[in-house]
Amino acid sequence: MSKIMMRLPKALQEGDEITISGHLVDGANELSIDFTADADVEDPEDIIYHFKVHQSKISQNTKVSGEWLPGETEANTFILEEKNLTLTFKFISDEVFVYSGDEGRNFECQFRLNEPMAHIGAVHVSGDVKRISQVTFRYA
Repeated sequence: MSKIMMRLPKALQEGDEITISGHLVDGANELSIDFTADADVEDPEDIIYHFKVHQSKISQNTKVSGEWLPGETEANTFILEEKNLTLTFKFISDEVFVYSGDEGRNFECQFRLNEPMAHIGAVHVSGDVKRISQVTFRYA
């Protein structure tokens, strides 16, 4: 799948959520979701929040002026095992909380942002995704 880029309808604020639902390819190994300032840049120099699932681990970090800052890596408990995927990103203060599943969602991880959430203007999705079926913006 090529990269899908979506512009946010408005700046993020405390308590806002972005939910992405889609279908993974058979044997999916990788999924990346990047939150950037600009949707028009194919390979952004700055990524405010980078969320990547690669087989057995979840990586989260930030890219500034083309350089990756030290990030966090955690075990991936089940993301990529199912063909249907729903991830919710909830923005609270200077952190993002990631949940999987739709109803009765499960907490997966959290990450402290290095830039204000209001600077996020776009979401980029790439990896072993067959298609995105829905993107929901819930504003507090």
